[in-house]
Amino acid sequence: MVTHGPENRVGRKPLAPGASPPRGTLWCNVTVRKTTLRASDISTKSIALLWSRIERRGPDECWSWTGETYVGGYGLFHVGDRVVGAHAAVFALADGEVPAGFLVRHSTCGNPPCCNRRHMALGDDADNVRDREKDGRTVRGDKHWSRISPEKRPRGEANGKRIHPESCARGDDNGSRKSPELLARGEKHPLAKLTAVTVQQMRARHAAGETFASLGRAFGISDVAAGLVCKGITWAHVGGI
Repeated sequence: MVTHGPENRVGRKPLAPGASPPRGTLWCNVTVRKTTLRASDISTKSIALLWSRIERRGPDECWSWTGETYVGGYGLFHVGDRVVGAHAAVFALADGEVPAGFLVRHSTCGNPPCCNRRHMALGDDADNVRDREKDGRTVRGDKHWSRISPEKRPRGEANGKRIHPESCARGDDNGSRKSPELLARGEKHPLAKLTAVTVQQMRARHAAGETFASLGRAFGISDVAAGLVCKGITWAHVGGI
């Protein structure tokens, strides 16, 4: 349940100025915006409400959001029929807009509830990841939750597949068996490098003695992938084996 006030729904309070957010928190925006957020989209009444929920401090300190929050502590704010990040609304008011396809990063403080424009910058997911790496907040190895609390991992008999095996879609119950026409096979797959015609050509050339390495170079795939194609392990629905 989303809460109003200083704690979010995972029970974490906004950070004190200068403090670092816990490891594993989400980073910098609820989502990359699909549409531009303009300052003109925010009504005078909404602007007043926005600022009433921000604890403004010194110009270089974090300004904590005290309203609705999302997982990770990011402020949520309603602009018309849309829900946006509270910090993104502040950025739009200060700079005029948040362009479509961009998110607003906490590039300076890394503090999700912060709404101080001086702590923000535009960016994309790659920029977000770089911020996280720069600040050492990527959770790896012994710092990962599965290492810290291994008892929480559903292993062995506690795994859902063991407790409710009937819920597993295996064999003829699998969706790929029931509705094979829904699978993006072969050249219909968005990442396909081959077509039915090139697959048949590859198999014919292999049958004539050409190596997998040579076929891989000729068709722009690895020698391993060429071997799987020629053996019919992949592209099995195409004839010519």
